[in-house]
Amino acid sequence: MADELLCTLISASEKASKIARLCRENEDLFSLLIENKGERNNEIDFKTFADVFIQQVIVREVSSKFGKLGDQVKGEENNLFTNTLGESVTVEIKSDANATADVIAKVLGEHKNAASLLANAAHEPTGSDMEAEVCDETLAQIRESGLDLNNLGIWVDPIDCTSQYVKGIENSVPLSSGVYETGLQCVLVLIGVHCLDTGLPVIGVINQPFNKSMDSDLGKKWSGRCTWGFSYNGVKKNNIPQILNGNRKPLVILSMHDPVAKATVEKLSDAMDKCLSRGAGYKCITVADRSSDLFLYTNSGSYKWDTCAPHAILLSCGGGIAVLKDAVRSYDASSKVDTDIGSVFENCQVLYCERRLGSSTNWTANTGGIIAYNSSSSSAKAANQIMRAIDTSTLV
Repeated sequence: MADELLCTLISASEKASKIARLCRENEDLFSLLIENKGERNNEIDFKTFADVFIQQVIVREVSSKFGKLGDQVKGEENNLFTNTLGESVTVEIKSDANATADVIAKVLGEHKNAASLLANAAHEPTGSDMEAEVCDETLAQIRESGLDLNNLGIWVDPIDCTSQYVKGIENSVPLSSGVYETGLQCVLVLIGVHCLDTGLPVIGVINQPFNKSMDSDLGKKWSGRCTWGFSYNGVKKNNIPQILNGNRKPLVILSMHDPVAKATVEKLSDAMDKCLSRGAGYKCITVADRSSDLFLYTNSGSYKWDTCAPHAILLSCGGGIAVLKDAVRSYDASSKVDTDIGSVFENCQVLYCERRLGSSTNWTANTGGIIAYNSSSSSAKAANQIMRAIDTSTLV
């Protein structure tokens, strides 16, 4: 059944990606997107509504195929809103588009056309022309992996990198490595599946709604890209196209708001290059496809819904995401010989289940920072140098 779950999540991500594009392409939806943002307290922000609506679409797709597994979907938002009349509205996907539109209209008020467009997108059957279709042989191996669907939880970030989604920068130019520092290309739909007993991620599906654009009479028309990975019981499968980085120095991708990471890499500027970008999910996926070699983040500002999906994909291609503070503790900085990073980081992986992490108010945060890596020699070299150079007193 794991193969069916993967296909369902790919289809759900495609539907979510279409809704994300619709919000940007349609004038009614876009005007709502910017109309309420930050203008009044306790008023519906359409951006937040878009996030929650997409999350509910994903929950419905999972529930319709796998019943109670839909109850295990967690994300950044809940689905309760208070409209401008002070009425509490539970946003949910109903049995048909008209009923769903009625629910949305309670939130969006007079914008009935927008409500109808969103409802129709949520109920539209997903097409079979997905870029990420999985071959029968791969599906068979995933099916035979023994993954127990009763032992799974799901983390969702319906629109990762919302700041870039709202700004809507369409003309960003990538660096020579292919990495975007800013723009709609950084926006992702993230769906990550983890085991409840181990806390480790096993399935990751990432959809990039704004991957490629084409000019038309109505403006830019965007197409998406779906990336997936599976890692469980020795079965490692993905659709990652491996980009060769040639003879360049290792490239470390960093957050805009992480002075400790910047200072650490700058000390090593003779050995590695750095670039800045937006969105934790986007930065992680550049490591998976080897556009960059390492993502270093020393703060505790990323969350389980940001990293679960890319983590599963990284594991499927021999990498991973380690808790930075734990990795530094495990690393022998006195050694002048580069260490097998995979073996050091193996027992420091970020976990995604509360029962494995212990109950606390901030268990959804990736406390202690993160370091995302792939299986390349460039990634290992950069990680070794950073482990020796980083100031451990700065990690929280």
